[in-house]
Amino acid sequence: MMRSMSGFTNGLGFLLAITLLAANSLIASPSFIGIEGTTVVRALNADGNIAATENYPSCFRWDANDGLMDIGHLTIPGYGPNHATYVEGISADGTVIVGSSSAFSYYWSKTQAYRWTPQEGMTSLVEPSVLESQAVGISDDGRNIAGWIMDEAGQHAVLWRDGQEILRLEAGTSFWAIARNGVWVTGVKSENSQSRVFRWSLATGLEFLGEASYGCYGRAISDDGNVVVGQGNGTQPFRWTVGNGMESLGAIIPGEQGYATALSADGTTVGGVLFDSGAFLWTEAEGMRGLKHVLQTDHGMDLGNWTLNSVWAISGDGRVIAGRGFTYLPFPSGGSVEQGFIANLGELAIPHIALTTESGSIRVEFSGVLQSSPNLLDWEDIDPQPASPYFFLPATEGRLFFRAKSR
Repeated sequence: MMRSMSGFTNGLGFLLAITLLAANSLIASPSFIGIEGTTVVRALNADGNIAATENYPSCFRWDANDGLMDIGHLTIPGYGPNHATYVEGISADGTVIVGSSSAFSYYWSKTQAYRWTPQEGMTSLVEPSVLESQAVGISDDGRNIAGWIMDEAGQHAVLWRDGQEILRLEAGTSFWAIARNGVWVTGVKSENSQSRVFRWSLATGLEFLGEASYGCYGRAISDDGNVVVGQGNGTQPFRWTVGNGMESLGAIIPGEQGYATALSADGTTVGGVLFDSGAFLWTEAEGMRGLKHVLQTDHGMDLGNWTLNSVWAISGDGRVIAGRGFTYLPFPSGGSVEQGFIANLGELAIPHIALTTESGSIRVEFSGVLQSSPNLLDWEDIDPQPASPYFFLPATEGRLFFRAKSR
């Protein structure tokens, strides 16, 4: 949000304005927890205090105050007697969870999409005649759910609203993620062993994001629909943007493979897994880095004997990150325990900026990322990013604005 703006005119007629940008701060200090009794955290509510977690074959709603609650299994008449449930999404207030639940025996099985609430428990999103189905994500308000169903004609991308189907796309399609605001969805259209990632909204319809290839999936989408992340060519993490198209996120170890799984609401923070390096975090400012390195180096966390395997969820503001990890037991027990984890990056560092004149130049003192603009619209990072203080000699005419933003 914009905190303040001021300006002055120097003797050369040069107008300099200061803009201070700061995002909402979290109250908590940086923290890292492993959740006993779980193997992975799949989804987070808005502030990261409630999560949807798994420990095969069961799933749980975890609350920072109340601990774990088993959400049960979906009863599928004619199938069983064994059950396994998976979670894929949770609403912003933590009251609605979605995913898929299976009933199986040695000879037969069936998997169906479900919606869970504390009041109603677990209910199926589809009719019994649907062959297979899966819910893959939910909007923040808990009303819009994305996924797919399988019927006699094939696999179809589906949207549900308030538990009722409202959209079914053509055969060969499937949704894989929905934006937090429920406006945009990303998915895949498959044909002849090839797949193409697409984005969809009610206003635009289906738009393909790249060429067909093997094993492409869009796994998360920003609120404005302008950023999609996932996996391309089977095992390459990618980030697609409206301006640059589909680009590789790179790797930590040259040549290693992986995929992107999670995204902040504005599309600037990406999480996922690299098969050799484990959990990664990618940001526009820093690029690709190992998550454990980020938590320890940038945020002062002591992760001890933890190994972080993968990221599966990022809060909308990018400040809470969750996934799967391993912690090693001390001697004499030895061995390792798989656990879901939640890392809270804590309070945002609020940027500041101050101006003074010095020997005919402008002295700019700031924290954060310094940007400039000639018209308050086209902001750009000053490249290379200067150290503070930054000394600027204004032109005899014209106008220039500075602002500092959070890293």
